[in-house]
Amino acid sequence: MSDSVFDKLSTIEARYEELMHRLGTSEVQSDPAEYRKAAKALSDMEPLVQKYREYKAVDQDIAGSEELARGSAHSQPEITRRAIAAAARHGGGARTAGEALPEREADPGYYLIAGGRLEFERSIGFRPPLASWLRRLNARVGIGGYILVIATVAVAFLAVALAVPWQMGVDGWRLALLALLGTIPSIDLATAIVNRDAANQFGATTLPGLDLREGVPREFRTMVVVPTLLTTPAAIAEQVARLEVHHLASPDGDLRFALLSDWEDADRETLETDSALLAAAVSGIAELNRRHASAVDGERFLLLHRRRVWSEGQRQWMGWERKRGKLHELNRLLRGAHDTTFVATGGHAPTVPPDVRFVITLDADTRLPREAARRLVGKMAHPLNRPRFEAATGRVVEGYGILQPRVTPSLPIGREGSVFQRVFSSSSGIDPYAAAVSDVYQDLFGEGSYSGKGIYDVDAFEASLAGRVPENALLSPNLAKKPKAAGAGRTPRYWGG
Repeated sequence: MSDSVFDKLSTIEARYEELMHRLGTSEVQSDPAEYRKAAKALSDMEPLVQKYREYKAVDQDIAGSEELARGSAHSQPEITRRAIAAAARHGGGARTAGEALPEREADPGYYLIAGGRLEFERSIGFRPPLASWLRRLNARVGIGGYILVIATVAVAFLAVALAVPWQMGVDGWRLALLALLGTIPSIDLATAIVNRDAANQFGATTLPGLDLREGVPREFRTMVVVPTLLTTPAAIAEQVARLEVHHLASPDGDLRFALLSDWEDADRETLETDSALLAAAVSGIAELNRRHASAVDGERFLLLHRRRVWSEGQRQWMGWERKRGKLHELNRLLRGAHDTTFVATGGHAPTVPPDVRFVITLDADTRLPREAARRLVGKMAHPLNRPRFEAATGRVVEGYGILQPRVTPSLPIGREGSVFQRVFSSSSGIDPYAAAVSDVYQDLFGEGSYSGKGIYDVDAFEASLAGRVPENALLSPNLAKKPKAAGAGRTPRYWGG
């Protein structure tokens, strides 16, 4: 495919995602004419965008086989046949309905673009081109090499800057003081230059994903959860309405939607308003279940509410460990624990569907555009992305335990924005939670900071954090790094914050 055609298709896909974003805004939803116009444009583009995404799904494998063919004595079809044969030896190939997906070694892409590439290269006598040596060197030296390059560049800048005063006769403690004052600016400048060069040399890598055209299957059952506080009846009604919108954006497949709620912090365990607030939330969720069809083996909408416990660190009654505690206790509840602080609601003990594999976490003000949930699950479910946890190190050593999509603020976009907005505003400012995107660190090492909105594998997430976070040490999972769970940033905009 030529670059010009590729650029045009990329532009159409970006417009398609922009329209999906617009359909989720209150401005468009309140204007029937505008909504019909946007929906029609989206419908017209959808077949082309789907075909383009199918092409992109295999494009990495195609590019991998092309590179291997150029550096070996084998043709591209022969390279492909060998990769398929290697996958077949590990159980790859066609599968019957209901049969589990194969492990990563049974996927041909494992030998073309993933962990089995080096061994496969040796088997075909591949000679890597000079252009690929830098990427291979980075993979070998890891973060130590990255820090060494930054340090070297910083020292060079600092030496050049100090050469001028030294030639002017400044020496001794004065030169040492200048060196001390110039260290941080030199490091900042070196980091910016190295990151810019790394972005040009390496760039972001698109993760393979499953299409899941028929929706999320049972084997990849996923919960979409919104941690929140029960504050007022009006706020509860708004959260219930938002939960319904999330469902309408992703109505197909085995997806469940839940509010993870706490009462507000208090100076005693119970307040007079607690019962009424909980009853309002129970009523709202019950109404959603009456309005929409149930899932195969349970209700589609859930309310999971926790009681207050005494926090010695905060000196008040509150939900245990706040948002981090919600997600941790949810994971334990999903795996059969009976000693969480979740309480009975509506006369029923806290229950969750069995065999939930993934959890998508949203903030209370986050919008989930059309297809976003399905696409995220498709990425996590692909054999090459599945996390492999190593008990000896307590880390995910292959695949990803967390995927974090791009998050953009819900401001007018494109031509909808005013001239003032385009000139004086930016999409994110300095707030890391407003626009989480793939960055150099994530592109180079597959690790980064988790901003609290994304999808995670329940078992990998819990295994990676087991015993690592003491109580009253972490206010929110938003402040956690992702190396233990091997997180990845996803640049495509899947939702707005």
